[in-house]
Amino acid sequence: MKHMLSQQDVRTIWSILAIFSGVPLALSLGTTVFGVLTNSSHALDWASWTVTFSIWLFVALYARRPVYYEAILQRRIEWHRRSRAERIRASCVFAAGAAGLLGLVFGGPILVGMILWPGQSWGAYLAQAIPILRVPTTAMMAVAIVLGAIRGRSSRAHTPVG
Repeated sequence: MKHMLSQQDVRTIWSILAIFSGVPLALSLGTTVFGVLTNSSHALDWASWTVTFSIWLFVALYARRPVYYEAILQRRIEWHRRSRAERIRASCVFAAGAAGLLGLVFGGPILVGMILWPGQSWGAYLAQAIPILRVPTTAMMAVAIVLGAIRGRSSRAHTPVG
């Protein structure tokens, strides 16, 4: 663990991320309300930004907790205790899952767009889905961040003491 950041460093980084997601959240919330009240065509886009910034603010505030740092440290120790073959296998499974998930996130809207609005290019379908794609992509990243801490705590809870 020679290159591990200290708990104070991690808290500072997550605090900066909380600030950089809280300020745009306040601004986008005001813009979203104004866009909805004026029936703007960009209201959906601003609503997706508002949801995205609120997810990042929640994750940043969650990750500032000392329990999160301890869980991540525990997961890192467990990772290095595995054999090299197990680490390679886990990395390959993760890479395949990530590639499949990216294919689903970007390919799904293109396929749905081809059914709903035939005759456009695939880029046009993706451009129409960008405001909607922003939220699930952010949610998946937030789940990955929070899930690491939850798994670390649960594996530590089942470890026999002694």
